[in-house]
Amino acid sequence: MSERLIQIHWARTAADALAEIGSRTIKQKLYEKVEELLRHEPPEAIGKPLQDELRGYYRIPFGRYRILYRVSRSGTMTDVEVVLVGLRKQGNKRDIYEIAHRLRRQGKI
Repeated sequence: MSERLIQIHWARTAADALAEIGSRTIKQKLYEKVEELLRHEPPEAIGKPLQDELRGYYRIPFGRYRILYRVSRSGTMTDVEVVLVGLRKQGNKRDIYEIAHRLRRQGKI
């Protein structure tokens, strides 16, 4: 059996959200968490699957932050797309899941 190649892509939504985080340390640690996806097959095993409108996406927690991603496969290639990073602020319109739902309805993720 041939080994799968894993590539990570940052969607514009995720790159923009990462850029908005003020702490360089937090940015670096979030980036390192994403890089862990390269070392696991399947990459879905690291994250927890999301439900309902966000079915097909996975999340990785890092403290109060969440990394949302999805996985697609073609032949021996596995593509991981990081779609959003941000804070979990339940009940707040700036909550990562509220933002993700909004972006999903707009067709941006």
